[in-house]
Amino acid sequence: MILATHIVPDVESIASKVLLLHKGRLIEGGSPETLMNGLSGKVAVITTECDCKAEIEKEYHISNVAVNNHKYQYRIISDKTLPEDAVLVTPSLEDVFLLHTQSGEEV
Repeated sequence: MILATHIVPDVESIASKVLLLHKGRLIEGGSPETLMNGLSGKVAVITTECDCKAEIEKEYHISNVAVNNHKYQYRIISDKTLPEDAVLVTPSLEDVFLLHTQSGEEV
């Protein structure tokens, strides 16, 4: 069965194989687990009291920003050495999708 959707969390929970398309081109494929494992050790959260998105974006790809209790939580993806205050998190299929479609380059 083929399912085309932009609701990535649904795909993560029901699909056995995923093909990522961007601008009509196939950019990646495999099981959700394989795609997410490819980002193992590369996804982290930085928590700070300042709104420093622009500064963080200079060094890292930001896949999500949340504000909780007046603190900013930046979910970042990077092949570079992560900052000391970053906390590694489990990669999601959405991280994979966003990295491939918003980074401006194919990974």
